[in-house]
Amino acid sequence: MLAALALTVTRDSMGLRASEHKTAASGPIAVTPSFEIRDWPRNLRTDLRGATITVALPMVQALERSHRWIGALSPPDVVRHLEDDSLRIWKNGDAAFMRNWPYAYLESMQPESSIRNRIGVTLRPTEDGPNARHADVLGGFQLMVSKQSSHKDAAIELLKFLTSPEIQGVNAATRGYAPTRPALYDSGALKSNPFYAILRDVLVRGAVTRPSTIAGPEYDRLSTFYFTAVRQTLTGKKSAAVAVAELEKELHRLGPNSASNRRIKAVPAGN
Repeated sequence: MLAALALTVTRDSMGLRASEHKTAASGPIAVTPSFEIRDWPRNLRTDLRGATITVALPMVQALERSHRWIGALSPPDVVRHLEDDSLRIWKNGDAAFMRNWPYAYLESMQPESSIRNRIGVTLRPTEDGPNARHADVLGGFQLMVSKQSSHKDAAIELLKFLTSPEIQGVNAATRGYAPTRPALYDSGALKSNPFYAILRDVLVRGAVTRPSTIAGPEYDRLSTFYFTAVRQTLTGKKSAAVAVAELEKELHRLGPNSASNRRIKAVPAGN
């Protein structure tokens, strides 16, 4: 449904002057790249206990769908957009949809933004079916104390300060950082801002963590293999089927013969 709406927006904008033409969506990788976040947990699930790897067909289909969007719903150069590029296009009013981190909402409401007070925020759409769910990637800033620190007590106090309700509230209001304390969403300025009500729903109903814990020290390599397959498909360098098949082979190399001797397993959707 979202893709159909975006296509309508793109077609409706064709009558505008070239300088006014609106693209349907903008994002760091492609227009609403649902495979990147939504399909990871179901279609490329990691399991250190297994050795057999099978990437589910929906991942191939999602990659094919997103490749079709480029040049139709998103500008051809969207595959080269970085986070700041997407935000700039969005703030200029040259995109109808954008996927980004929470800070982008505050940026969109700055006085110089062309879309100030003209935007909305919502959960990412779900697929059809009884097991469909929202799935937005969960990011964050990790604060920790090194075991080699000679000032552990002071460092711990700093972490307590930075994660306190007062500072988290300030960071949410001024920087767009999502609080980790649920009570903050029901207090003060955050409660009166509809954006934070949506953000709370995202965290409660849709947040999906990256598979960094279960992949362990192989996470960086796993992530590289994954985004390489995605990019090769989006740029047309390889078909989705070929890219995913090569991804399976790379995942096998993260099995018993990897440096950490860990096994990573991808299972079909629904299992």
